Amino acid sequence: MTSRSGPQPEKNPPKANRLRAFVLDGIAYLARRQAVPVVVLAAVLVGLSLFYIRQLPIRSSYLDLLPQNDPLIEKYKAKEEELTATDYAAVLLSLVSPPADVEARRAKLFAAADKLIGLLEKTGEIKRASYRIGEGITYPKELLLYQRLTPEDLAKLKASAEQILQALSQIPPESGDFSDKLVELKASLSAETDVSPEQVLPLLDELLQLGWAGLAALQHLPELQGPLHEAAQVIQAINHQTGTTDAGSPQPGTPLLSRDSTKLVIQVWPAQPSYAGLDYCRRVTEILKQTIAQAELSQLGVEARVTGAYAAVTESNEVIRKDMNFTTLVSSVGVLLLLALTFASAFLTLVALVPLLVSALFTVAWAKFSTGGFNLVTTFLPSLVLGLGIDFSIHLLARYVEERNAGRSVGRALDIAIHKKGEASLFATLTTAAVFVSLLISRSRALAEMGVIMSLGIVLAYLAAMVLTPSLIALSYVTLKRRFRERMPIRTETLARAYRSFLPQRRAVVSLTLVLTLALSYQVSQVQFRFASGQLAPRTQASEVAEEILQEFQGEVSFADQFVFFVDDPARLRELEETLVENPFVTSTDSIRHILPQELLRGKASLQDVPVGDMLSTVASLKQVLSQWEGLVKDLERLTALLSGWELSAALSGKIDLATSLSERSSTLIQLTDEMRALNRTFYLSLLAGLRGDLEQVEAFLENLASLPDEPGLILALVNVLPEQLKAIYYSPTSQEFILRARMSPALYEGHNLQQ
Repeated sequence: MTSRSGPQPEKNPPKANRLRAFVLDGIAYLARRQAVPVVVLAAVLVGLSLFYIRQLPIRSSYLDLLPQNDPLIEKYKAKEEELTATDYAAVLLSLVSPPADVEARRAKLFAAADKLIGLLEKTGEIKRASYRIGEGITYPKELLLYQRLTPEDLAKLKASAEQILQALSQIPPESGDFSDKLVELKASLSAETDVSPEQVLPLLDELLQLGWAGLAALQHLPELQGPLHEAAQVIQAINHQTGTTDAGSPQPGTPLLSRDSTKLVIQVWPAQPSYAGLDYCRRVTEILKQTIAQAELSQLGVEARVTGAYAAVTESNEVIRKDMNFTTLVSSVGVLLLLALTFASAFLTLVALVPLLVSALFTVAWAKFSTGGFNLVTTFLPSLVLGLGIDFSIHLLARYVEERNAGRSVGRALDIAIHKKGEASLFATLTTAAVFVSLLISRSRALAEMGVIMSLGIVLAYLAAMVLTPSLIALSYVTLKRRFRERMPIRTETLARAYRSFLPQRRAVVSLTLVLTLALSYQVSQVQFRFASGQLAPRTQASEVAEEILQEFQGEVSFADQFVFFVDDPARLRELEETLVENPFVTSTDSIRHILPQELLRGKASLQDVPVGDMLSTVASLKQVLSQWEGLVKDLERLTALLSGWELSAALSGKIDLATSLSERSSTLIQLTDEMRALNRTFYLSLLAGLRGDLEQVEAFLENLASLPDEPGLILALVNVLPEQLKAIYYSPTSQEFILRARMSPALYEGHNLQQ
C-alpha cells in the first residue's frame, strides 16, 4: 500500500454546522470589522485585571488541598481552635564562637534570651515568650518531691535498686532467726524432762543452718552498703531541695538547650493563632525580625533565626508567589523563543505573544474571583494556559501566512484562517474544557479549583488567540499603513514531504506504539498518590531552622507531622500511649503524663521492688544477734562440750550411727564457733547502724509515694494547677478532653503505610 492508496481528501467537504458557522463568522467579524473596539476593550480589561490582582492571595494551607466536606477534615477544623496552644513561633539562638566552658555558653545564651524576651513583651502583640519547659507549674506539695527528681537521679535510683536486689539474692531469708533458734534449743536442753540426743538433732541442724546463714548475711552486707547509701543520698538531697522551696510555688522549668549548650530555643506565643490569616503571620514575623535586630544580639556573640508556624506561612507564601511569577516568566520566554523560531518575524511573534499573556492575566483574575486565589497545586496554571494557548496562535498564524503567501489580502487571509483553523481549535478547546470541568466533581478541593480555573482559562486562551490576534494584525496594517514581514522559515511542503515519508511505515508505527503502550501499562498501574506535606511545602529558611531544632533538641520542640488524639478519660492515656509507642511509624508521644514526675509514670518507683520492710527486720535481728555475740559464742562452746559427751556415751553404748551423727555436727559446730569468734563485731554493728538509717530514709520515701493517688487522680490534680498557656497544650476545656500527640516518622508516607 502506498501513500496514493491512502485516504484522499474529499472533493466536496460537508458544509459547516450553522451554530459553528455563526460563531466563526462572529469571530471573523469582530477581528476584521471591530478591531479597534476589540483592542480597546482588551486593554481596559487588562488594566482592570492588573488592578484586581494587585493583592493576589496564595493559600499555602494543606487543608485547601484536602477533600471538601470530609468528616475527618470538618472534625479537625472544629478542633483546630483547641490546638492553638501549640501554635507558636520559635527563635533559635546559636553561639557564633562558643566558649570552652559549658556554664559560660549557657550564661551567654540566657542573657541573650532574657534581653530578647524583654523586648518582645513590650511589643504588645506577644502574649508570652519563654525558653523553658514546664515554667510556671505550681506543683502540689505531695508532688513537689518527685518533681525534683532529675533523669540523673532516676538513673541512680534504678541502678541502686538493681544492685540491692542482686545483693539480697545472696542473703538467706532466715539469716535473722539464729538468736531465736539458739534460745529455743537452750530451753529444750534445760527442760526438767530428760532430752535424748535423737530429739536434739533436728533442732541442732536448724541451729547450724541459721548460724551459717547469719554469717553469710553479715559477709554480704557490705555489698548492700554502697547502692543503699547512694539511694539514700539522692533522697536526702531531694528532701533538702524541697525543704528550701516553698510548696506550691511556681517552678522555673527546664531550659531548652541543645546537648552541647550552644543553642537555645525561645518559644513565642502571639496574641492570635497562625490561621488568623496571612497578614497577621506577616505582622508577627516582621515583629520578631525587627525585635531581633533591635536586640543587637551579635554584640553578645549570638545569632538568632526565626521559625514556627507564623514564619513558615509567611515565607512559604512568598516563595510560592515568587515561584509562580518565575515559572510564568520562564514560560513566557519559552513561548517567545518558540514563536520567534516558528515565524522568523518580530511582527507575528508579537501579535501571537500578546494575546497569550492577556489570556494568562485574565486566568489569574478569574482564579482570584472564582476560588479566592491559588493554592499549592494551582500556582502553575498560568504557565499551563500559556502552554495550551500557544497551539491556537500557531495554527491560526500558520494558515494566515500560508494564505498571504498565496497572494490574498490581509482581511481575506484572516477570514480564511479563522474559519479553517478556528473550527478545529474550537472543538479542541471545548474538549479540553470538558476534561477540566470533570474535575469539579472531585472531592479534592485542589482538583476542583483546578477545574474551575482551567475550564474557563482554556476558553479565554482560545478567544484571545482567535479574536485579539487577528484584531492586532488588522489594526497594525490600518494604523501603520505598511507591510510587515510575514513568512515561516520552514516551508509547508517540506513538512508535508517529511510526513508522507512516514505513511508507508504506518503499520510499523502503529505496532511499535501498541508494544510500547503494553510495556508501560504495568508501570503506569503502579503509580501511587502520596500526600506528604513535607514534600509539598517549599524549602524556606524557617523549614531549615525547624529541621535543625528537630535534630538538636530530640523531640523537646517539634514541628513534625503528628496525629492528635482527644481522650476523655485520663485512665486511657497510658493504654493509648503504650499502644502508639509500639507502632513503628510513631517516633514519640506527648501528653500530660510527660509532665508528671517521671518516677510516677511506671505506677511505682523502681525502689518499691526492694523489700525494705523485710530488710529492716533482718537488720534488727542481726543487730540483736551481734549485741549478744559473746554470750552466743560461749553458749555454742558449752553446746559443743555437751555434744562431745553425748558422742562418747553413744559410742560406749554401741550406738555407732548416733555417735557418727553427733561427731559430724560437733565438728561443724566447732567450725561455726571459730568463725563467729573471729568476726569483727564492732565493724558489723557500725555497718548495720548505717544500713538501718539508709533503709529508714528509703522507707519514708516509699511510704510517701504509696500515699499518693493513682495516675488518673494525679493527672486530674495536675490539670488544676497548670498555667493556662501550658494547660491548653494538654487539655481542652471546651470538650474537657486530654490531648495526646503522636509524632510520625517520614516512612509513614512510603508504600501503603499510611492506609495501614
